[in-house]
Amino acid sequence: MVSWSQIPPEIKRHVVQKLDFMSRISLKNTSHLDRQIVESTKLYIPRARFGYKDGKSLVVIYTGIEKFLRLEIEKCGNGVVIQKSENSYNHSEFARKFMPSIDTFSLGLFVLKSLLIDKSINIGVIEWDLPEESEEGIIERIVMFLSPARFHVKEMACLWNSTESFQSFCSQIVVWEHLKSIRRIGVFPTAGSLKPIFIHEDETEFKGRPYYKTSITMSYSAELFGVAFDFSFYHQNPICANYRLKDGTTPESEQFQRKEEDDTVTRCYASECGTWEHKMLKENEDRLKQRLDSQKCGTSWLCEMHADPFDYWYHHNFPLRLAQEPGWNAVICIGSEFMLGLDHLFDPMIKAAEEAEEKRLENVILDTSTSSWGFRRLDEGEVQRIPHVMGHKSDEEKKTGGSKAGKPKGDLNGLNMRDIMKCLEEVGIVEDVQWNSEDSDENSGDEEDPEETIAHSESSKQSLLQKFQLFSFIFLTPIIVSFVFYFVSQLISFCL
Repeated sequence: MVSWSQIPPEIKRHVVQKLDFMSRISLKNTSHLDRQIVESTKLYIPRARFGYKDGKSLVVIYTGIEKFLRLEIEKCGNGVVIQKSENSYNHSEFARKFMPSIDTFSLGLFVLKSLLIDKSINIGVIEWDLPEESEEGIIERIVMFLSPARFHVKEMACLWNSTESFQSFCSQIVVWEHLKSIRRIGVFPTAGSLKPIFIHEDETEFKGRPYYKTSITMSYSAELFGVAFDFSFYHQNPICANYRLKDGTTPESEQFQRKEEDDTVTRCYASECGTWEHKMLKENEDRLKQRLDSQKCGTSWLCEMHADPFDYWYHHNFPLRLAQEPGWNAVICIGSEFMLGLDHLFDPMIKAAEEAEEKRLENVILDTSTSSWGFRRLDEGEVQRIPHVMGHKSDEEKKTGGSKAGKPKGDLNGLNMRDIMKCLEEVGIVEDVQWNSEDSDENSGDEEDPEETIAHSESSKQSLLQKFQLFSFIFLTPIIVSFVFYFVSQLISFCL
């Protein structure tokens, strides 16, 4: 039976394309060649989340509709508790592990960086939950921790209450050429409904990229939002103020309208999907109208027919966070100054979210397959090594006043691939990794091109084959010639 190491790289690539996310991570770190194969096989992650508040970190990686990996880290007594789940918000299904005291913020960022910063991984959106009242200097800590590594991501998003310096740090942690937009998003509570039907957003620019401030509601009042439309336009100074309404029209009313008012112009569109309007200064119309006119459906992810299926599912589940993730539901604008006097809407919305979540769970098909990530059992010796691997001083190092690794306490940067994988094993992110003998610490840190490495491997095999053929020719030729000479001489003797 052919072993994995004997399979050609081209075949391995096809296998890698079929693997789930965590299996790719594990395979990537079994040998140097396998790592190069994984890195040469592109993977798309539609969305990821990172949150930090009150000493707790959250990492969520979405791989599809109703498919996600969730990791929550929080302090507990003299240590921390790590909770992991897959495709479920049910606390009874969470896998938990208690560990020695580790900085929850650094560990959360370390997991995010280790799993997602890779040139083979393209991410649709990274959503950051960093409340404005977060610890001072949190943005600077993120930049310092991630640098110089950068995400390959199309959109950076934050919640409505995130720190105002959010957009300024985007350029420091992403590959700027890949970034298409920046967004600040919030959901306004509405009693009696959990289905988003209206989007209002202001569009400005930040370093040449569109920067959206997006508000989502589950109801629509033409008079109220007409006032909000004008207010945001004249006070937020957007390049374009947009609103999108999921309210289908009759075919007879499907037409384009252009309205002028003083120095502004509003371009109105309608279809069976809904209506959408864009208000802008006249001086900006020429550079925007081609993009606006090209929209087949301007209702964005409100429209199930034209929206990306994942985006439609994800955004329609925002209200359910009230029931699914009570500690991480800041996307709902509870406490916003715009909602003063409307507190009576929150309780009905929470109740409706809980009822909707119960109905959703009734329709969930029980998955009996093995989880793609879980906790492994650690012996006492392994538990004692965890603080050192995570950049913390061991008891022995505290006595000597130094660190064997030469790193400051809590610093997880600078670890080589072997240490990184050991750390991820300890916290249960990946299964045990059996390192191939061909790998060394030096190899693990190389930044070689995957295609060149694989090509080099193939050329090495061909070179070895050529050497074998040459050896065979030199060794066997005299034997064959002798045999032929003997056969011919015997044949002549027989004939005579």
